[in-house]
Amino acid sequence: MYRYLLLLTSMLGISACSPSNEVAFDPSVGDEHTYWTYSNIEAKSYYGTQQSRTSMRQQLKVTDTSPLTIVATSDYVDVRAAGSHRLNSLAADSQDEKMMRLFSKGFELTVDTDSGKLQDFRALDDELWQELLKKGGKEAIDQFTKSTLTPGVLKTIPTTVGATVALPEFAGQSVSLTVKQVTDDEVTTEIEGHDEQGQPNLYGVMVLEREDGWLKQLMLVTKQYIKRAGQEFSFRSRVVMLPGDQPGNFDFDNYAAFDDWQPTFGDDIDQTLLVPPTGEALLPYSYGVYQASDDGPELVIPQELRPYQVSGTVKLKNIKGLDAKQQPIDVEFQWANMSQHFYDLASRQLVIPIGWNKQAELERLNAFTATAEFYPRTYLHKTVQWQAGEQHIDIDGATITIKPLAKPANTYEMVITSTADTQIANFMKGLKGEYKEAPHEQNDFLSYSERMMFNLYSNLPQTERFLLRVKETPTEVTFYASQQAKSPTFSRDLTFIKPEEYQRHPEYPPLFQDKLYGYYSNEATEQQHRSFDDLRAIIDSGQGSYIDLPKDWQKICKLKVLSDYQENGHGLAWVADNDLNSEPFTSHYRLSTDDGIRHYFYGISVTSELSCEGEPLWQTMDYQPSDKPWLVPVAELDGIDLQQPLAEFVARYHLLNDEGEPLNILLADGQRPSDMSNTKLADALTPQQQLRVAGRVSSIQHLSYKGAPLKRQWTNTFPALP
Repeated sequence: MYRYLLLLTSMLGISACSPSNEVAFDPSVGDEHTYWTYSNIEAKSYYGTQQSRTSMRQQLKVTDTSPLTIVATSDYVDVRAAGSHRLNSLAADSQDEKMMRLFSKGFELTVDTDSGKLQDFRALDDELWQELLKKGGKEAIDQFTKSTLTPGVLKTIPTTVGATVALPEFAGQSVSLTVKQVTDDEVTTEIEGHDEQGQPNLYGVMVLEREDGWLKQLMLVTKQYIKRAGQEFSFRSRVVMLPGDQPGNFDFDNYAAFDDWQPTFGDDIDQTLLVPPTGEALLPYSYGVYQASDDGPELVIPQELRPYQVSGTVKLKNIKGLDAKQQPIDVEFQWANMSQHFYDLASRQLVIPIGWNKQAELERLNAFTATAEFYPRTYLHKTVQWQAGEQHIDIDGATITIKPLAKPANTYEMVITSTADTQIANFMKGLKGEYKEAPHEQNDFLSYSERMMFNLYSNLPQTERFLLRVKETPTEVTFYASQQAKSPTFSRDLTFIKPEEYQRHPEYPPLFQDKLYGYYSNEATEQQHRSFDDLRAIIDSGQGSYIDLPKDWQKICKLKVLSDYQENGHGLAWVADNDLNSEPFTSHYRLSTDDGIRHYFYGISVTSELSCEGEPLWQTMDYQPSDKPWLVPVAELDGIDLQQPLAEFVARYHLLNDEGEPLNILLADGQRPSDMSNTKLADALTPQQQLRVAGRVSSIQHLSYKGAPLKRQWTNTFPALP
């Protein structure tokens, strides 16, 4: 219970309304605001460390101003506690039933209008609240009310950049608030606090609405020590609070400092990829797939472009869930992605179902509809002459400062400052070297992932510091920055259906690539280029031998033992031993007795021969992909035997993607064949006599053979036992 109270307090924030030259608190009964709040709390004690993460959409409503009374309710809660336990508003476990009742009905807070302290806190479900108090919850609640403040309450804040205000009681301590940025609509402030030893223990950025005085956005990191039941706990809390119509999706686990040197890059950047695609090219289809995930439904959008070809972001709005009769179900959905998430040939968009215990409604889901909007990202660049001293580069307000260090030689400090509108890119052209994150001189209180949180959400300029080692002194260097459009340039209405229904339509594009050789695609391509001279036996542990034959060589080659040696009445042979071979594009042969039992030999010499009818040659066919490149008409493959097994077909024909990797064949219903050796090519065709391919085909290669017969003999000598 204590953990949930701590999470709730870390998420509450109320601010002021504003005369023309200051922000001051003056709430009215009925004022109501909705927020998305996210927290990551790390609790340390003698017994170890525990972490919990919370996502919540909550409504704050003023019900009285004398004293100031606020009701906080939530229509979405997701708490991931230490271990595997999870509390989610969609479907409550029996052990969480009471907790869900508390959160669904909400809480009431009473605030001292003179000091800003939280005077009283109680659940609106009084029966459960009293039960909690009887079970020992009063200690936690007392600590809660002592150490918690609603941010910025009841303090006049000047609207002058640089103005500083002392807040003697903020989250149980004295902090300073500095005005950093002022616009017609909002005031952005920075909050800093220190412990009794003068060490930083609080940092935040708070954005206030000038018109109505309520908090618009909050990012806060705090560290505090709390005693409970005779134990001292250290709590580090990270909180992001966003407007109710702008959900986020930040995961601290995905951000780790890079302390190792990384090579600079940019010389080989394809400049065409820095130009955003048109919306029509990015979103050519009006349909997609929805599927379940631990975080909520995922809406998967098929796309023609690969991830590296997309400069921009797709956002969803007007999201509706439909039942089997195409009628809306009683669940609100909200788009939750902050950035694009890609599969090979599709983007994944996470949506969040809002409401309490909506699992029964969600089980009626049969489809989704939504409007996709494309926000392109454009790139700016500036080319400068490299200078020996300090250099300062400005790209539309974002800056790069490069300052040489005294030692070691050719080492620089590179300070990058991005603005809310312009972000410096992590690549540059014309500079060969290495870089890594530098120790931060300022705000060491924040970890790397916490700095990334502020970089992502704060509208203040964000600074990153790097160490740069230059290997070759450049003549000129081109730096890049990007800007994302604030309004969409293209939109399309989409319908999302179940995966099994999507698969039944061969005309629908694949959502992912299934490569013929899987993770071994690069090795398979290398094997295709092996010459006869490369096919040599390898001595294994001094007492055995093996040879790997690529599948294209295997069909025209024979291995045989020329020596007459026998072991217990069994001669020697090269025996296929593919159980030891994890590469699907080669066959593994081991020198063995002809019964396959013995593989190691002592005190003998064995002569073998490899003979091949010619040399394999993969030839590119004259093939032009259609507007549905995942469908290949068999008529394009002259003289193909439709009765041959699929395994034989893919051994002789490679359907290649745009990176030259062979793709797998699917059955007409979209399923992968369970046994390609026993599935005829004819049985895999669509009604239109097309091959359905697990990816987009750019070219086709056919295996043929050329040249005169080839032969090699060699002798393996195995030493005797000592």
